[in-house]
Amino acid sequence: MRFHRNISAELRNILSAQLQDYEKATDMCIEERRELRQWVLAGHSPYDNGWYLCNEDGCPLDFIHALRIVEDEAAMKECTYAYDTAPSEPMILVRLSGHTDPAEELPF
Repeated sequence: MRFHRNISAELRNILSAQLQDYEKATDMCIEERRELRQWVLAGHSPYDNGWYLCNEDGCPLDFIHALRIVEDEAAMKECTYAYDTAPSEPMILVRLSGHTDPAEELPF
């Protein structure tokens, strides 16, 4: 692994050990693993995230879980829903017998 040159040897050893432990404990796809390694090579712990996302208890999320949340939110923003307001079939309006005034109070 090639860390950035400003990362000390001691920090490199710590981050390498953290990365190995994290990769063993966490299921991830190839793209997530690539992103994680770039994050760690820049001098960050895999147990931190750059988006400062936290769980319900206020504890910071690890990198992969935060990455998944950010990617899901981005995917949701890309989704647009177009509703067709014109009906595809003609509508038939049926008047209920004995009830002609919609403002009239119903018996129940």
